Amino acid sequence: MSGYAIEMNGVAKRYGKRCILDGFDLAVPKGAVYALLGNNGAGKSTSIRLMTGQLFADSGKISVLGLDPVKEAVALRLRLGYVAETERLFDFLTPPELFAFLKHFFPDWSDRRATELLHRFRLPADKKIGSFSRGMYAKTALITVMARRPELVILDDPALGLDTVSRSDFMTQLIESIQEYEHTILLSSHLISEVEGVCDHVGILRNGKLLYSQDTDSLKSRFRRIRLPGVKTAEATGEICRKKIAGETYAVADVSVNRSLGNEGEAMTLEEIFLALTDGE
Repeated sequence: MSGYAIEMNGVAKRYGKRCILDGFDLAVPKGAVYALLGNNGAGKSTSIRLMTGQLFADSGKISVLGLDPVKEAVALRLRLGYVAETERLFDFLTPPELFAFLKHFFPDWSDRRATELLHRFRLPADKKIGSFSRGMYAKTALITVMARRPELVILDDPALGLDTVSRSDFMTQLIESIQEYEHTILLSSHLISEVEGVCDHVGILRNGKLLYSQDTDSLKSRFRRIRLPGVKTAEATGEICRKKIAGETYAVADVSVNRSLGNEGEAMTLEEIFLALTDGE
């Protein structure tokens, strides 16, 4: 049995002449909180639509929980929780009315869990969902997934469109929910600093290809910022790029290329690494 909840091998997807994914490979370990990071247009949402069976791949192989997301879509949906970046709920219902409706479709639905999350997220039970703010709407959508305790949860940029305060509040609530959760979560986002405290695995996507995929700590220890002049050549440093910060030039180095540099330079945040690898696009 595979140790991965999601496996995508050599996947390609085009829209007309435009290539969105090209030879895309992804392996999400079971039990991981995996952040799929990329700028707008990098291919995050397309890859998620493929793994949830909303799109057909032009080539390659996709397995989600050991199932084909297109051919075995019904079986997969019973084991999968998914919140889209533009999630639409039944706006004319209150949250309890929505939950009462959804429980008939999911045998693993927990009324107690839904009620607990409603109170934790400080959502009004007597107001129509259509009157909610964007942040309240996103939290309601999250409840519809977490109340089921599915084996795999996929969140496609769930904080998209929220202001800074609402995003912070939403991510805090998400972290608390994840800490109680024992299964696999794939979180797509372009808000790097806000997912750093959530994820234990990271994949960095650029122009339809996965550049790096590692556990978060290993990825962060892999790259260092080294002030120049110093080690002169890119070959010596494993240099990825050069950046100017406050008038000084730094090399961003992959110390796995030259392990003698492991203690040199400065550690980098996940966001700094992401910007260096994607050239700040």
